[in-house]
This record gives sequence, C-alpha cells and structure tokens, in this order.
Amino acid sequence: MTPDKQQAELLKQTQKKLFAAIFGTPHIALLIAFILVAVSLILAKFLPYEGLFATASSSGMSNYHRWLYDIFVIASIIMGPVLYVLIHRQFKRGEGRQVWREYTRTHAQFKMRRFIKAEAEGKKAILDSWLSEGLVFIMIITVLILMYSVLTPDGSGRRGYFWIQTWWPINASLIGLFYYAIFCLYVRFFALLEIDRQYQLLHAQAERALRKQLEEDEQQLNEDA
Repeated sequence: MTPDKQQAELLKQTQKKLFAAIFGTPHIALLIAFILVAVSLILAKFLPYEGLFATASSSGMSNYHRWLYDIFVIASIIMGPVLYVLIHRQFKRGEGRQVWREYTRTHAQFKMRRFIKAEAEGKKAILDSWLSEGLVFIMIITVLILMYSVLTPDGSGRRGYFWIQTWWPINASLIGLFYYAIFCLYVRFFALLEIDRQYQLLHAQAERALRKQLEEDEQQLNEDA
C-alpha cells in the first residue's frame, strides 16, 4: 500500500472512531442516509404531494421525486446546526474529546503531507488555509442543496438534467450518497479551526527542524574549513 493510500485509510479509520465515540456507531452517516431515503420513499408510497421547492414542484416529477428532493433539501439545511449541537453537547460531557483530537491531528498531518509534497514538486499547496477549505465545503453543500431546490427541467432540452430527471431509484441512490457526503463534510467543517491550529504547530516544528539542520550543516562546514 502506498503512503497516500495508507494516509487515506488512516483518515477513514479515525473518522469511524470519531463517529462511534460521538454518535454511538461508526456507520452513523450511512445509517442517516438510509433512514432519510427510506422515509422519503415510504411517504411517497402513501401520501400524494405537490412539492414545496421549485425542483420538486416542476412538471415531470413523480411523487417519489418530489418527496426525495424536498426532504433532501430540508434535511441538508438543518443537518449542520443539529450536528453542531450534538457534537458540542457530547464534548461538554467529556465524551469523544480524545478521539476528536486524534481526528483533527490526523487531518493536520495529512494536510502537512500535502504541503511538503507540493513544496518538493515546486507547486503551491491547494486549500492551505482553513478559510479556503471552509469556503469549498460550503460551496459543495450549497450547490447540492440548490441543485435539488431551484433547478428545473429545461422544456426545450431532449434529455433535461440527468441529476433531477433520471429514473427515481437512481436518484434515490444519488441522494443517499449526497446525504453521506454532506454529513461527513459538516463534521469536517466543524473541525477546521482545530485542524488548522495543529497544522500550524506541525509547520512551525518542521521549520525549526529545518533551521536547526541548516545551522548544523553550516557549523560542520566551518569546522571542515
């Protein structure tokens, strides 16, 4: 296994440990996605619905589409505040703090690895600041929410938009995947400042180590001279 794959696996394992410590199961994101999609399909089976937002209420949408889309939009919006409250409530009880530190430390180390690799290749590391990372996360979540709330079929188009007009079981799978991704993105978003703090510490340690090595090399050169 390559170092990059090892790091990716470590990130995955620390995320599972964090979810287990805070939410009681490492599969909470998958479970939430399954429950929300299942609830949408059950409601669509028994309750006719006209749709609340523009995408769901547009023409050509089945009852399954309408329930899937509107519940996705509402759940994705309220998921962030709910997760924030739950995480901080657990921290006040002293639960999950150690795993949270491990989670943020692992992400900081991964970020440092990206920086060193980019520097070695003469490139600039992307998403180097917590602000740029946060903006990207917010943009991804916002785009997904808008896609299923304001995007409407193009009447002049032959196929329309695949994301909103495809067969509803495919959309159910896609939305389940998006639930999972948004859940993980929210948790990662709340950890941004702590990850950046640890990243800055690692960066400072690396600079001190490099400065020390340069001083030792210079001293050795002077002694040899």
